[in-house]
Amino acid sequence: MIKTLFLNFKINSYYTINSYIYNLRKLPVMKDLLEEDAYKYNSVKVIGFIFGLILSIFVFLSMKLTYFGVIYLISKYIPGNTTNNFIYIYFVLSILGMLINSRSILFVSTNKYFSLFLFDMDPLNYTKATVFKNIFEHTIFNILVFSIFNPLLHLSLLTITLLILCNIFFKICGEAFNLYYINLTGISWYSGVKKYFGSILVFFIISLTCYFFDINNTFLIISTIVLFILSIISYLYLIRFKNYHLFYKRLVTYEKVMGINTTESLQDSIYDIKIKDKNIHNKKFINKSGYDLFNSLFFYRHRDILYRNIKLYSGVLLILYLVIIGYSFYDKSILNNVNDFLINKVYYFPLIMFFVNSGSLVTQAMFHNCDHAMLGYNFYKEKDVVIGLFKKRLISIIKSNIIPSLIICIGNTILLAMLKLSVLTIIEYFIFIMFLGIFFSIFYLTIYYLFQPYNKDMKQKDFRYSLFLSFVLVLCFVLIRFKVSGLPLMISVFIFGCLYMINSLLLINRIGYKTFKINK
Repeated sequence: MIKTLFLNFKINSYYTINSYIYNLRKLPVMKDLLEEDAYKYNSVKVIGFIFGLILSIFVFLSMKLTYFGVIYLISKYIPGNTTNNFIYIYFVLSILGMLINSRSILFVSTNKYFSLFLFDMDPLNYTKATVFKNIFEHTIFNILVFSIFNPLLHLSLLTITLLILCNIFFKICGEAFNLYYINLTGISWYSGVKKYFGSILVFFIISLTCYFFDINNTFLIISTIVLFILSIISYLYLIRFKNYHLFYKRLVTYEKVMGINTTESLQDSIYDIKIKDKNIHNKKFINKSGYDLFNSLFFYRHRDILYRNIKLYSGVLLILYLVIIGYSFYDKSILNNVNDFLINKVYYFPLIMFFVNSGSLVTQAMFHNCDHAMLGYNFYKEKDVVIGLFKKRLISIIKSNIIPSLIICIGNTILLAMLKLSVLTIIEYFIFIMFLGIFFSIFYLTIYYLFQPYNKDMKQKDFRYSLFLSFVLVLCFVLIRFKVSGLPLMISVFIFGCLYMINSLLLINRIGYKTFKINK
């Protein structure tokens, strides 16, 4: 297994390094410095490896810090002891993570395809190495992040150890469950939206039974022992599974790795669109023409994909605000926490709006279901067409993202009114949230047109797109780090947002038709 682990690491490293070199060569300056024979120089590969390693550690650590930070904030602002709340929420989410975050065996990737089919690795050894790597990474980063947050939580070493062990054993059980389910039914349990959220809901309800127990060290010791026994049984199932070769052959296909639609799935998609076309009412489109008609038909035909996340985010936000508002009538003390968050910690809202906005999903759907085919025609890349369609799409994205923004605005307005703040303050918050919603809608569509990142196989290849996403995400964290709040925050965000939006529209108008093309 160790040999397989190191070989897999080398394959992944070289693939990542070559990808970085390939992307760096696209930059105007680097293209002259890195010639086509740069791939053979060990010094370049070492630099690329170090850069890739640092970047992957930074991304993984940022995700863990965000995860722990969200749990800590929830623990702090709900009634009860913050430390006890944190332990309870972490334990409950570990149960849910057994399903959601324990899919290293089922995860389809280029690295897995190369390792199993091009380098002919033993499937059993590869599985053991993959599971071990996943568990090891999560354990190391859990220890690191617990040590960062512990000055705030004041957990004992025993409690931290038990929580991490429970998390590890949950993951092993989750890997076995996912393999057992797909082997039994032929499909993964998360293949359908109803099945996915239904399963999550069932496990969430089961995990809520922990509320009736005092999750102290005694409870965690008993849970750890039980989970240890279950994880041994699960691990034995994983290593005794006989059909890994056939299993991976069906799971990790070339089409799935490269994101290519098979003829059958493509025909199904066309059939679904034709069925939807029968339901289109002429009155809805009778006064539309040109770019407006083209864009309206696209958003109508693919509304299930485009509005899926918007409906989900809106539903979660609506329930959250209803719970907070309802609980505020029952327990007035919660209004103090609400007041502290809305007035003194408003710097969290740019980050919240960044994740709530569905611009990234919408632009991805645009490419996969429209632009991928249309960019093959020269007329579609003409300046008038690109600018005209951009304007119509921008209006549609802003309209779609206005729903979760309005829920946050209305929810905040009610809470601020309950706190008896001035009308001017309420109006400022309303405008601030709506502005953030509009800004992120423009942001996602603009970088999509300027750095169209997808290639003909529908894989994201241009790292500049991800770089700009990371840049804005870092800015959101900078605001949190320096605790910029109140009117200075609103003015800063407004000035930055206006400058960005004006320059973005000017760039789209000047070079958008040149940059909006299939990535090669």
